[in-house]
Amino acid sequence: MKVHFEAFLQILKNDIEFQYYEFTIEELRKEKSKWNEWENESGIYYFVEEGSIVYIGRALKNTGLGSRVNDQIEAFGNPKWDRIIKNHQVIVGIVCINEEMWFMTSSLELYLIDKLKPEFNKRIQ
Repeated sequence: MKVHFEAFLQILKNDIEFQYYEFTIEELRKEKSKWNEWENESGIYYFVEEGSIVYIGRALKNTGLGSRVNDQIEAFGNPKWDRIIKNHQVIVGIVCINEEMWFMTSSLELYLIDKLKPEFNKRIQ
């Protein structure tokens, strides 16, 4: 079952205060300055291919979203995942969780994976 981007954002808007950023993979690779506002924050990130969420991940305070997102967009080696990260039009969404609520990041990730069942999060489903 594919869940579309709009449904994903609606779940977030109803349940938690956050800052939101959206980029294509190509934008993130070309302009690291786009990372400045969120790279050290905790929160959720996700990948959207053709309007469907295909992966949801998280970063806690000690790691930061920049490190986790960079790991994902450079994780070549699996042909299925390579399809995603070689597609320059794939959207990467960044959701920075309010600093006072950072501890909810892991629970939010699991909740969204359970609710949306992205293709590349099957290990948790």
